[in-house]
Amino acid sequence: MATQQAALANILKMDVDRVKYLVRSYLRTRLSKIEEHARHYIKETMYRERLSQNELEYAKGYVELDERHVRRSFLDQMPPHLRGLEDVTAEGLEMVSKPDLDAAVFCRVRATVGEF
Repeated sequence: MATQQAALANILKMDVDRVKYLVRSYLRTRLSKIEEHARHYIKETMYRERLSQNELEYAKGYVELDERHVRRSFLDQMPPHLRGLEDVTAEGLEMVSKPDLDAAVFCRVRATVGEF
């Protein structure tokens, strides 16, 4: 009886560890995507509303740190007319990358299993 309970406890612990791993992986993936397109998410109201308050603050902080890094690393050494970090250039080119809305977000479904 005691060995069965120990085995069950081990299985439950492994299951809890598996769920923790999935949640951490999901959060890492989400933060990575926020970092990749932070300027776009901050700029667009539709996407800004989808972020939690903590994620929005993280994205804003990330953009500030990135801009400071770019300015200190090389932008300050460029001629004044090339130092801008505008979202759209004078020629109308968009400088903010947009996410691919057709790409998998966290997982990709390989086959339809029907309804539950």
